[in-house]
Amino acid sequence: MMFLPAGRETNDQVTRARRLRWAVATSGLSKVAGFAVQFVMLPIILHAVGRDNYAAFLSLTALLAWIGLLGFGLLPALSQSLAALATVGNQAGERALVSTALAFAAMISLAIGAVLVGIGSVADVRPMIGASGLAAGTVREAFIASATLLALMFFGSVAGAIRAGFQEVHVSNFWALGANFVSIVAGLLVARRSPTLVTFICVVQLPLALATIADIGLLLYRRPYLRCIPTLVRGELSKLLTTSWSIWIVQLTAFANLNLTLLVVAHFAGATAAAGYGSVLRLQLLLSGVVALIITPLVPAIASADALGDLQWVRRSARTLTGYTLAVSIVVGAVLAVAGPQLIGRWLGSSLGLTPTLCIILGVYFVLWMLHFAQFNILLGLGETKGLAQIYAVTTCVIFAIGLALLPQLAATGMAIGLVGGTLSVTTWQMALRVRRAIRRREAILSLPVSDSGTVTIGASAA
Repeated sequence: MMFLPAGRETNDQVTRARRLRWAVATSGLSKVAGFAVQFVMLPIILHAVGRDNYAAFLSLTALLAWIGLLGFGLLPALSQSLAALATVGNQAGERALVSTALAFAAMISLAIGAVLVGIGSVADVRPMIGASGLAAGTVREAFIASATLLALMFFGSVAGAIRAGFQEVHVSNFWALGANFVSIVAGLLVARRSPTLVTFICVVQLPLALATIADIGLLLYRRPYLRCIPTLVRGELSKLLTTSWSIWIVQLTAFANLNLTLLVVAHFAGATAAAGYGSVLRLQLLLSGVVALIITPLVPAIASADALGDLQWVRRSARTLTGYTLAVSIVVGAVLAVAGPQLIGRWLGSSLGLTPTLCIILGVYFVLWMLHFAQFNILLGLGETKGLAQIYAVTTCVIFAIGLALLPQLAATGMAIGLVGGTLSVTTWQMALRVRRAIRRREAILSLPVSDSGTVTIGASAA
């Protein structure tokens, strides 16, 4: 198995390898199904409700996706802590941790839902999503429905983190696979009978929300010792919230680059520009799953090889991963650059005013985005995340500075130039430098003199 250093397999590693294969296989199926939902549903939504409602759908999902950021600090910490407890069979600790996670997620979900529903009920949210041409009631209903469903999905996302802790990601993937199938079938039925903005939001989001809630129920059914009234256990919450803040900032900036730029385009350039710009970014986000399918499982493998001092495997994996990422992203970026308007036109039945220039620029951005995603995960596997938050935060600031300056003259193309310009000016050279330094630092450590016991002798001179 390529994910484990040769010759060091133990029974635990064989088990992890088998579950890893399951995770990769089911993740692939789930991502294909998720891609199918978007690929099938977006053209249906565009033709069923019209361009303005379609743009509102994209902007609403981009705006409310920000609530998911409140879970990025919780979920990685939950998976990591739970895996450590499960390894030693500490069921009491597992129960306390799961209870705290469910209680915290419930509190945040209720708060998010109440605040967003309150805002949607009393305020006109149309200017927030560039939908001033739509009826206020239509947008209000869509906003409230989307906010409620996303709050449910936030609570349900705990299931995926718990599954990861128990190395049962494949179960969550099967739930997602079923939910995506239901979304496609329901979408085809809704398009014929009651095609409205609200019904399509429910079709896309409700099956997945229900699937995650059902997964929590199945978890508690199969592990009776986890059943309890969700309670914030003293000490467990702080343990959950100690996840690396730099990783959270990196994820925050990624959301800003993909979702906030779309909202800015919708606000300053209008629905037509936002529909075209957002459709290309949505397509790129779906295609990024092809790269993530390989990158994500390699992170723990790189960490394992690094802990074993297998630098040759780490170096080879980093080189292979970078080459794979570049190959896939360059092909995708080139196709978007050369035939973007035609592909979007055939996919959605409308080119949405896309220009070759915009598609070329966003194609270049896709290559840079995927390259840096691979480099970030290599550094994550090596435990070298310190300082990445500053790099990505500065990059996002530069992106918006350039994009906002060019938006009045170039509309969506100006924001796309900001994406490429900000990324090239900061992230591109910084990430390459940090990966190189991380590898060289390990080479230097391994070149130190080794004692008779096999340990590195720091500060010793060669005999």
